[in-house]
Amino acid sequence: MVDLKQYPHIKEFEKSIISIEKKDSHWEIVFNPKVERACSSARTLEPSPGFDESTGWTVIGEVHEDYYKWINDFEAYKGKECYVKGDFENIIETSSLKALDVFLSHYTVNEWDYYDI
Repeated sequence: MVDLKQYPHIKEFEKSIISIEKKDSHWEIVFNPKVERACSSARTLEPSPGFDESTGWTVIGEVHEDYYKWINDFEAYKGKECYVKGDFENIIETSSLKALDVFLSHYTVNEWDYYDI
């Protein structure tokens, strides 16, 4: 397993991560959906699609709404080299662990219960 000390925002999810693996041109982070979470069964991105001038990231994803708003599958880009995409309940692919850590420093991933809606 990768030492996450230098990536404090990724480290917050350490108990939910099955593996972190370097692939040819990207990193793949696999989440365990069966790990006990702080709340329950959902780990979703807070809705904030579009370009954010203050962070430089562009987030693309469908906003779901049923009393609560969230994004499951998404793609996020910062320039041509940095990207994060996937679903925090399954697999995230990222150009680098640093890119994912920076992304997580600007965007909120919420844990909640789908049964609450």
